[in-house]
Amino acid sequence: EAEVAYRAVLRAQPRHADAHALLGVVLEALGRPQEAVASIKQAMQLDPPAPLFRFYLGNALLSAGDAKGAVQALRVVIQHQPQLAEAHYNLGNALKLLDDKPGAIAAYRACLAIQPAAHEARNNLALLISAQGDYAGAYRELQQVLAAAPDYIQARVNYANIADEAGDFALSYDQARLAVAQAPKHTDATFAWGLAAMRQGKATEALQAYDTLLQLAPNHEKAWDNKAQILEAQARFPEAGAAYARARVIKPDDADINYHCALFDLLMGRLTAG
Repeated sequence: EAEVAYRAVLRAQPRHADAHALLGVVLEALGRPQEAVASIKQAMQLDPPAPLFRFYLGNALLSAGDAKGAVQALRVVIQHQPQLAEAHYNLGNALKLLDDKPGAIAAYRACLAIQPAAHEARNNLALLISAQGDYAGAYRELQQVLAAAPDYIQARVNYANIADEAGDFALSYDQARLAVAQAPKHTDATFAWGLAAMRQGKATEALQAYDTLLQLAPNHEKAWDNKAQILEAQARFPEAGAAYARARVIKPDDADINYHCALFDLLMGRLTAG
């Protein structure tokens, strides 16, 4: 309806800059970022000084996959409106896509300095600093997110995954179980539960998690691969072989899956020879 309304305005007033810009915002929300970029650029030709138009452009460029263009646009926005938290947040997202981790961290911190309740920015910050080995810092950020937004499931899943990376398997297990209890059909949460149960030596529970996940997402190759490893450890070789085969069919170029399959094939060859 909004798209129809703005197009009606533009039929009557083709040089209505705000209508072009807001049509672009609507088109981006509808998943049509290339059209959004074109509409916003038309608005900027009609009213170049409008600072919000460049902000809209940066967002649309980011959605269109043009991270470099988004960075350029958003940095100009921040020069003129340094207190616009969302501009810092989207700048962080664009820099993360460009693998500029220090720049993304700085942008997320700038966003949070203006808007401490920007939970997605804090979640993303936690992921980046954990990748630098600052697990304690990542824990603090995610604990702050979850204290304010306990239903933010992806943040809890990320907490579980970061704890796993840090080797804190008990914490990872606890967070994964909490995530699944809150969102039983959340695929990332269910995978984290299966992995955490594996780390804790809870094979039966891990299989339960992976079977649940594979009902939700039958082509989840990592679930098939991990399930196969558990079945192999239990000497359930026909089932393990079938699970490995399924994983390899889904993602034939995955290095980890091919490595596990090769080891399994070697084991089966030895058992046959024996």
